[in-house]
Amino acid sequence: MKKMILTLLTVTSLTTAMQAQVTFGANAGINYTNLTGDNADGSDAKLGFYAGLHANIGLAKNLKLIPALRVSTEGAQADLGGTTAKLNMMYINIPVMFNYSLKNRIFFEAGPQVGVLASAKLKIDSDSEDAKDSFESLNYGIALGGGYMITKNFGANVRYNLGLANINKDTELKGGVSGFQVGVLYNLGSKKK
Repeated sequence: MKKMILTLLTVTSLTTAMQAQVTFGANAGINYTNLTGDNADGSDAKLGFYAGLHANIGLAKNLKLIPALRVSTEGAQADLGGTTAKLNMMYINIPVMFNYSLKNRIFFEAGPQVGVLASAKLKIDSDSEDAKDSFESLNYGIALGGGYMITKNFGANVRYNLGLANINKDTELKGGVSGFQVGVLYNLGSKKK
């Protein structure tokens, strides 16, 4: 199922790109994520970052498909009575957003996101331990957001990523990772396909 979703997203993006006006760009910002579900008891959100590349694929006058490839640091933290434990996770995320723009440069976006876990470390004080084997390698969810294009090429956006996958390999613990993103984007140029 997970491989089928990833393949469908890739094929849709490539097929659409072959027939549409395409603008390429870069994006970066901060994450504020936390664990959800059974494993979230006592956890607090933590800051991270994301950075990546994207393509704006014109579908209609105000409608675009925006596939992206992002490196994203996510996770959570918890206070253990004077000691802070941090779960630092790094994902390679592939969001595929449908973007609708209004005439006043405001835009709204929604779509699926698939992520591949690159690393996971549990840090308590100065001690760090590899925790990647405790988590599933694939993550997926839905993203919703909006933003404003300050100029034709430069804009800012906010997005909420709702994790739908159970990322824990421990079958007794159910839960995922969700959170907010605030960032900027820059469209580098366009070319006709």
